Amino acid sequence: GIQARAGADTEVTFTPGTDPVTSVALLPGAQPIPSSFLRPATGTGTGLTAEYFLNQDFSGTPYLNQVDPYAGLNGGFFIYTGFNASSPHFPLQPQALDTNSSVRWSGSLVAPVAGTYQLEVVTNGATTLTVDGADVITTQAWTPTANAPNQTVTVPLTFEAGSTHSISLSYVYDTSEAWNGGGQQIKLGWTPPEGVVLPQVTAAAEAAAAADTAVVFVRDFASEAGDKPDLVLPNRQADLIRGVAAANPNTVVVMTVGGAVQVVDWQDAVPAVLNAWYPGQNQGTAIAEILFGDTNPSGKLPLTFPVDDEQTPTATQAQFPGVGTTVDVSEGIFEGYRGYLESGIEPAYPFGYGLSYTDFDYSKLRVTCKSRDWDQHKHELEGDGATAETLDAPAAGSAAKADAEVDGRGGHPSPGHPGKDRSCKGKPQELSLRVTNTGDVAGSDVIQAYAGANPNSPVEMAERSLAGWTKIYLQPGESQRVTINLDAQSFSYWDEAADTWVLPAGNVPVYVGSSVLDTPLEAVVKIRDRR
Repeated sequence: GIQARAGADTEVTFTPGTDPVTSVALLPGAQPIPSSFLRPATGTGTGLTAEYFLNQDFSGTPYLNQVDPYAGLNGGFFIYTGFNASSPHFPLQPQALDTNSSVRWSGSLVAPVAGTYQLEVVTNGATTLTVDGADVITTQAWTPTANAPNQTVTVPLTFEAGSTHSISLSYVYDTSEAWNGGGQQIKLGWTPPEGVVLPQVTAAAEAAAAADTAVVFVRDFASEAGDKPDLVLPNRQADLIRGVAAANPNTVVVMTVGGAVQVVDWQDAVPAVLNAWYPGQNQGTAIAEILFGDTNPSGKLPLTFPVDDEQTPTATQAQFPGVGTTVDVSEGIFEGYRGYLESGIEPAYPFGYGLSYTDFDYSKLRVTCKSRDWDQHKHELEGDGATAETLDAPAAGSAAKADAEVDGRGGHPSPGHPGKDRSCKGKPQELSLRVTNTGDVAGSDVIQAYAGANPNSPVEMAERSLAGWTKIYLQPGESQRVTINLDAQSFSYWDEAADTWVLPAGNVPVYVGSSVLDTPLEAVVKIRDRR
């Protein structure tokens, strides 16, 4: 990874900045109590003593006796052998626990500041939280429903700064169908008073201050069989980023996440963010090659990153997670980036977005015909016999909107390109444009074309729909003309009564750029009715 690429002459240090992430991140409610403020019942160090029993009465010798960084277990599918994606820095919670079982975490809690702490238990079993010998939370057997697979119970407790309190959390799980069949769900979290700083973040910030460059790796937990409760990075990783960035302005954040996460609460503190997704077993080498510039990143987002989980087109409870067993799928054709445009919601990062170590310039847009007929291919179009034809070139000085070659200062017909007297009747459209690498590094770019809404359509059409794209690799200063085939369905709508795609006549704008919101070039396609 980084050490191998940096070489023996470069000192690379590692400091864990937060507790390890597990499937507990999929449970709702407050974040787990950090290990920095927990002490096991026996021995030294941080965390809590954890005793796991393969029975429901804590009898006999525990199946597992270990120290967990925090109290939590989200079992079932998530701890299956071979599927467990929890951090290896958290002691293993094996598949054998997926049975009638009981767990007890015990030790002590050290309050970092004075004030009222909201202790919170998320559970789907019989649970008791004991603090200083008193039972402060008790829950009975839980019968899950579609809207409530677990329950959340909170208790306020007032502690003095530096005070130590004995703590024990016991949990009993039953696999019977009448009670629960989805897996164990238990978490002890808290909402502390203002002013709590994680010692782990402080240690990471101190290490960062002594370094030339700091790299913060963050992650989420995503899997089938479970939804995220929100888009916040789990286990206070945003605090870690802000703390390290404050100590070292040369901080890079590497996200190993499976989808969109909330970034607006920390991204302005750092100069660079690399989204590595889930890069696999050789991720250390792959990420190091990008960080050191051996490989120029060229990926584009296949989804939208919202500002937060409340600012999306499907943020109502009826839409997600639904009411009972009913989900309101009301967005129609306005899914994904189309929904953000339709609702006027500004995202953190739009669909198609992605930077690299170089820059690209787009110019001289041209719309031309292909030799094949759109409606010769059922996967492209089965419509009402409409045909595509380009508009005349605009007058000089107008915007870059043309069926002819355009450079942003106006347009002019190109040799062999159909103008007013030479139509593309019966033929599909394709775009071409000149792409120039204006930077100092070789790199790839993905150029995207979006079809606008047809004003003559009898049904709603999206403001922009991805109609085609292409990828190009260019050396510094190199220019090439690239071609993008336009998908007929992006200009069409589905006629439910006729059970077919329909291509309505009209003047349709086409937007070309590096993302759905960054489209410096524009053309217009005129679709005429042949009847």
